[in-house]
Amino acid sequence: MTSEQVTAKIKVPLRNNRKDEKKKKKKKQRKRAKDVLADAVFVDKHMSTIIKRAAMVMAIADDLLGEDMIQDETYSDIEAAETSAKKMRVLYKALRSGGPMIKSAFYTALQTNEPNLVKDLASP
Repeated sequence: MTSEQVTAKIKVPLRNNRKDEKKKKKKKQRKRAKDVLADAVFVDKHMSTIIKRAAMVMAIADDLLGEDMIQDETYSDIEAAETSAKKMRVLYKALRSGGPMIKSAFYTALQTNEPNLVKDLASP
């Protein structure tokens, strides 16, 4: 086979229109922004119940530390707290100062580590 024959057999995908790529990317970003705000509202709305009932606080803190959402000092403060409720209060202090993005990351970590709690709070 010649190189021309090999080239003819290889199908090269056509390049996407850059305008279409930008539109899709913007649409995803808008959806994400809505999701971030919805997550933040959920975290704020159910703060007292989450503080009382969450047991896997260090696992949640591990997830947030891994995503660089909290600093090492905050993680140490959470770890030093005596009870799960006290740990969660320290974590919520960081959430308040961090804004919607950290609250959304917290919500994701909460879903992973406390799925039954999230399910209970989400049901009417």
